[in-house]
Amino acid sequence: MPRQTAIPLTLRTIETEARRIEAGKTVLRDSRAPGLMVTISPTNVLFRHQYKLKNPLTGKWGNTKSITLGRYPEMSLDEARDEMRRVRKMLDAGQDPALEREAEKAVNQTAVHSRLVSDAIDRFVDERSGDWTTATTHTFLNEFALIRANLGHLPMGSVTRPQLQAVIDDYLGAKRREGRDGRSRAIRIAQLLTALWRQASVGTPSSKGWGWMLGYEVARDLTIEGRNRMKSRNRVLSQTEVRDMWPQWEAMGPSGRIFQLSLITGLRIGALCRVEFSHLGLDPVATVGAVDDGPRIVIPAADGRKATARSRRDARDLHLPLSPFAVDVWKAAIAERNTRYTDCPFVFVGHKGNHFAPNSCNQRWREVAPPDATPHDLRRTMRTWLGETMHPGGWHDEEMLIGHSVGNAVSGAYDHARRLARLRPITDAYATRLRSLLFGAGADVMSLEVRAND
Repeated sequence: MPRQTAIPLTLRTIETEARRIEAGKTVLRDSRAPGLMVTISPTNVLFRHQYKLKNPLTGKWGNTKSITLGRYPEMSLDEARDEMRRVRKMLDAGQDPALEREAEKAVNQTAVHSRLVSDAIDRFVDERSGDWTTATTHTFLNEFALIRANLGHLPMGSVTRPQLQAVIDDYLGAKRREGRDGRSRAIRIAQLLTALWRQASVGTPSSKGWGWMLGYEVARDLTIEGRNRMKSRNRVLSQTEVRDMWPQWEAMGPSGRIFQLSLITGLRIGALCRVEFSHLGLDPVATVGAVDDGPRIVIPAADGRKATARSRRDARDLHLPLSPFAVDVWKAAIAERNTRYTDCPFVFVGHKGNHFAPNSCNQRWREVAPPDATPHDLRRTMRTWLGETMHPGGWHDEEMLIGHSVGNAVSGAYDHARRLARLRPITDAYATRLRSLLFGAGADVMSLEVRAND
């Protein structure tokens, strides 16, 4: 018999019991909502409701029945209580919720065969794209276009795992015939297929499922040949590698300056490509009584920054200090800027007058970098070296300096000036160490060759 306890249920109680249980079952009954119980096993946490129905002819109560309201964490405790109240109203009206659930499943199973994959893609994009950046939207729509071309005309309920696997395999085969790799995009396509099928069934903790089908196992863990041979995500560049690549970056144009700035500031390549002149304060005017009036950069949360969905919705921009080393590189980049597009607001200009393309940086990176390295290794290297640098801050300051979320939303929105003042000695200490690694101990002035304008 499972152990049963009646207590005022809270999420902490449920999570504590779920972590503790190793075998068997525990049933927690909610004293605040009689009839609601949580069945906890090593593999599942289910909200259930026990009830009896009275026979209208005999007036006698029937046997005890139970119905599953939902699974935690896909369903929250408050949602379970609301669902139980809905079930109670049905019982008061003499309806059996279990019979209604069976009828609803039958309708869903019938309807799912008329719901096409293209319909699911449209609904998924409509519901989820509000939290995507412009770059993410562009990427995901391209992947969904490939999925739509292969499976869009099929009912979701009729799609088999071999058909999903064929989408991945056919794409990889086409890329290899072109002499290209294609694994990174294949991984994204597989992830989107899993997300689409999951949303059409059980959903996620933050997005309730549509209930079109019972599960999404058909789309889970699709095989991608060579996935384990992908470049390591833990790569940190060595000092020798950085010294060797730095002079090559000097002669590379905008992409070279972007690589230098990513190593100095820890900012992502995509964010640096989209920096506008209005985002930079390289020569700020001293203000009497200001907490911090040094050079700085602002990365808008709305675009070009891989931030949380909440940060983008709340338009919480990222404000960071710039070291003298970073200011020197920014000024060199501006001096070398292509003057053909004088009206372009971006510091790094592409061939068509828009911002410099991150994909162009990826192509130039492969010309000078080790085969197993990626541009993101610059940011990872900066964070690693920053942790090895003597400075007055703590680990949370190091996380803030590379744009990771630390603290609550209020401090993130209003503590700009004091955060800049606290982070500035840290970024200056790191820049001094980096300068000495590149140009020798005691190097005070960076050796920059400013190239002529294109």
